[in-house]
Amino acid sequence: MSPSAALTPGSRFVIPAPAALETAMQALTEARRDGAGLDLLRLRATAAGHAWIEAVLDGFILAMARALRGGPSGQRTAALVRGAGDRVIDGAVRRARAEQIAALDTYLASHVGPGAEGAVIGYPVSARLAATLAPALAAAGSGRAGEHVAEIAAAMHATADETLRELLDVPLGLLELGAVLRATVAIGRSAALGRAHGDIDRALARSTEAAGRVAEFLARGVVAAPPTPAAAAGAAGG
Repeated sequence: MSPSAALTPGSRFVIPAPAALETAMQALTEARRDGAGLDLLRLRATAAGHAWIEAVLDGFILAMARALRGGPSGQRTAALVRGAGDRVIDGAVRRARAEQIAALDTYLASHVGPGAEGAVIGYPVSARLAATLAPALAAAGSGRAGEHVAEIAAAMHATADETLRELLDVPLGLLELGAVLRATVAIGRSAALGRAHGDIDRALARSTEAAGRVAEFLARGVVAAPPTPAAAAGAAGG
């Protein structure tokens, strides 16, 4: 599937879901299913939360940095996200109620599924994000990304905002955050996004090759919506 063809109604933006995350999620789900006590549920939820944060860091923050720089990078931005996220997970889950843990478990399960090359974490591409992504994906498909740096930069900025909102703000918001933890999230998010947006601007201003790498990174992340059961059955029967 070409990058431009992948952006359809119901498309998702996805990143890899590592085995460690799947293992931690399974342990949490099984603990809930088996009627485990609150202490064990909190322990399992803490492990799943940390694994989720690491998956977002590896699959998005560091992967984006590699696309921007052409090599390993992004450790400072990742450290900002990890520091804030880990403090929230440790602090909020320690006093989380069973229903909050259930909501977190449900969220994680609804955002992880099979992909073309293994499990993925994904979220629906909004109409606003799709409109920003479309020119960048077209540039990736045409092989002329260097002529569309502004469009690719806009798409990368928008995707960074949306990914951190969907994959960090939303799940962390399911937990009961006090004033200190809310401030931790706000400060960490602002610092991480500020650094990420600065990196995007600097890298794309310096190199047209970076524009090509970023366009391909975005194109790899966008996948078509999975077929409905009825459509899948029709395809199999046809």
